[in-house]
Amino acid sequence: MNRGYIFIFLATVFFSSMEVALKTVAHDFNPMQLNCTRFLVGGLLLIPFALRGLRQHGARVTAAAWKGFAWLGFVGLVVSMMFYQMSILYAPASVVSVLFSCNPVLVLAFAYLILRADIRPQHITALVMEVAAALIIIGGLGFFVWEDLVRSRCWRKLSLYSKLVLVMTAGLLLFGTV
Repeated sequence: MNRGYIFIFLATVFFSSMEVALKTVAHDFNPMQLNCTRFLVGGLLLIPFALRGLRQHGARVTAAAWKGFAWLGFVGLVVSMMFYQMSILYAPASVVSVLFSCNPVLVLAFAYLILRADIRPQHITALVMEVAAALIIIGGLGFFVWEDLVRSRCWRKLSLYSKLVLVMTAGLLLFGTV
């Protein structure tokens, strides 16, 4: 078996439990303290792998690269992850995890702005579907739709909102990966 599959499986298991684990200690620790601790430990664990990779490829890190790393670290750790920690403090972990899973939307935008990566029509379609699915998961199939389904029990009697949410949900589930 490919080691890459094992690593991605382990990363997914540990990363999937992050919002729940952070929510349990969110009121005991300062969000910035949790952030810095998480990234310090992660960075220390990754340093040996990074140094080995640099040696294997005969690469050197220039001063300009260190400057870029510092900027990305500041934006990623201090700004981005601080907001993430604050969201865990004030919102349900399930909502935070769904919204956090939408980060490809911003990754594509930043890849275009910073790396000048191409944005294709299928990227835009996927992003629109992802945002729509997240909005439906977070609140679209809420109490209004369930109440309407229980009360009406017939497609013709459903409200326009319920019909729209149900059709969009079915469409995203059935055709979202095409």
